Amino acid sequence: MEIDEIRVQNYRSAVDTGWMNINEEITTLIGENESGKTSILKALQSFSDQNKYDSSVVTNSVDVGREEPIPIISIRFKISQHDHSLLNRFAKDGEVVLTRYYDGHIEIESLERFGGDVNYIEVIYDHTKFLTDHILHVLINNDLGESSKKIKENTIPNLEEILTKPLERIDEIEDLLGTVQKQLKNEDIDHIDEFSVERSPSDEIYQLRRYLSRNDPSDPSNHLYNYLPSIIYIDDIQPIANNICKNSDRDVDKTHHKQIRDIISGNGDRFRKMERENSIRGLDFAERRVQRYMNQFWEQKRVGISMYHDTCENCFNVLISDLEVHSADDQLQSVFREPVKPSQRSDGFQWFFSFFLMYMAETDGNNLRNKIFLFDDPAMKLHPQGKKNWVSTVENIADHSQVLYTSHSPFLISKDHPSRIRIVEDRQDIRTQVTGDFHEAGGLALEPLRAALGIGLGDSLFVSKRKLLVEGSSDYFIITGLMNYFEGVDEDILEKSEISIMPVDGAPRMPDAAKWVASENISYGILLDSDQEGIDTRDIIEDEYHTVDSDNIVLLEKGGNRGLVIEDMFAPVFYVDCVNKVYEDIVEDFDMIEVTESDDELYIANEKLSDTKITKAIESVFEEHGIGDLDKNRVAKEIKDRLDDGEDVSEGDVRAFKPIFGRLRDIV
Repeated sequence: MEIDEIRVQNYRSAVDTGWMNINEEITTLIGENESGKTSILKALQSFSDQNKYDSSVVTNSVDVGREEPIPIISIRFKISQHDHSLLNRFAKDGEVVLTRYYDGHIEIESLERFGGDVNYIEVIYDHTKFLTDHILHVLINNDLGESSKKIKENTIPNLEEILTKPLERIDEIEDLLGTVQKQLKNEDIDHIDEFSVERSPSDEIYQLRRYLSRNDPSDPSNHLYNYLPSIIYIDDIQPIANNICKNSDRDVDKTHHKQIRDIISGNGDRFRKMERENSIRGLDFAERRVQRYMNQFWEQKRVGISMYHDTCENCFNVLISDLEVHSADDQLQSVFREPVKPSQRSDGFQWFFSFFLMYMAETDGNNLRNKIFLFDDPAMKLHPQGKKNWVSTVENIADHSQVLYTSHSPFLISKDHPSRIRIVEDRQDIRTQVTGDFHEAGGLALEPLRAALGIGLGDSLFVSKRKLLVEGSSDYFIITGLMNYFEGVDEDILEKSEISIMPVDGAPRMPDAAKWVASENISYGILLDSDQEGIDTRDIIEDEYHTVDSDNIVLLEKGGNRGLVIEDMFAPVFYVDCVNKVYEDIVEDFDMIEVTESDDELYIANEKLSDTKITKAIESVFEEHGIGDLDKNRVAKEIKDRLDDGEDVSEGDVRAFKPIFGRLRDIV
């Protein structure tokens, strides 16, 4: 289950953000101070609160005493077939839309579209029968060892009886479930692998009993709430203490103590029950595990971690030593340095180490799934390399959870994933607004991004010393995807870690953008379509912009042919398939476009592709069917997604780009 979109209303500076798309992995919010970034995270965090909001957080223009409900945060969740079956029973078209209001209650918008009144208790009753039948199937078809006889004699008959009970006898169903739960617990069979949902059989039954015994079983939020993702807001990570004690007066020490216990056992309760000898072995395990994984992400030096018991059994000490440091030629070399307390390390290291403990505790506790992590301006104390290490760690978190974070740092923004960026702006009339379409703004296409970060082009030298200028946003997505694809097949032709892509909002703007880059003494290349507009742009640069090296210009060509735009470089069947995928989702009853072959020529409808650009042929089909203009950006994002994943794309689909990339490599 993941968040697809959110909408914040009437909360602090956010009057109404409108629906904001959330990336399935990582979403980065950037913007000036007081643009509303923190308000968005705080509002999202508040969704997990079941209390009424304080009037102080409500937008000033809203009368909290009005009779009309005041919406605060709405979330559109995407439900997949892998999510708990109860969620699918409440979903409509694979999604559930929930809104939390000022008075604390939640409404489920998606259920309104079922038509007519919905009897929620019938949904729960139906779900109870579904799970009961499934548990029965699992018990019958598994070898339960010594428990098998008791299960067959006692538990299975009770489950079969539940299936015969009508809705009116729901109290009897609850009693039977209680009996079954005790029987399953006594026989200790919660390890059954075939159980297809996240909880064990007895825990599922416990939840069903809770649902059936609610004071208001007709309230759907009671039943859904337990399966929604946990939303965790983190705005300040306190450094770990030299001595960590469970009985400390400081909450942060108790937190770090629990995190290390969880790393040892995945369950703090089990650690507390260990004998002292075993807990010492547990600390040895924790220090080795933390040290091994810490050094995978912390690239500035290699460190050693030591954890050992103090005189108090509930306390232990932490020491950190340097094992390897970078030499003058940037190679790691072994050193011997005395271990020191965490407080003697840099603020940046202390912050990262404490963050990493949190990450390890969540991972080792198998708790990452079904969580949303919110980081407000993280990693501020870290060196740029440390910030990149933090991003690498977050990428691992995003394998199982969604992550949202705010930032003012260019080092926390991945140029390989532009679709993750959201710009937050405080606009005069409508206050906090969010957009991901920063390429479509006027002026040089990335200027809004630079303005949001508070940096200029000269500052971006620290982000990348080599730039590739392209015409527009669709080129940006395509070239970025191609760089990711070629790296994935071990052909990192353009060394993507060294080069940043800069779209300039159209070929006519390229000369000024190139002059700007050249004035900063940046290594650069210029990629232009080889249509008439691209050729005219090249000629203008050669004739009028003498500070720009015209030898750095590359015009697209394919098999010696020019007159091309970037979309023509792909295999036609591949590009058309991407167009079909985009438009079947947004146009009702969309007729799939086909590429046909006749006499060794490829056609779209009656357009011969050797005589026209592929986009022109598609636009002719669109015009005939009244679809409108081809949205190249949407198609480019679909292409990038495929290239990033390396799926549904072959070497032949992108072969024409290899010589172009080779020429650019020699220039940039």
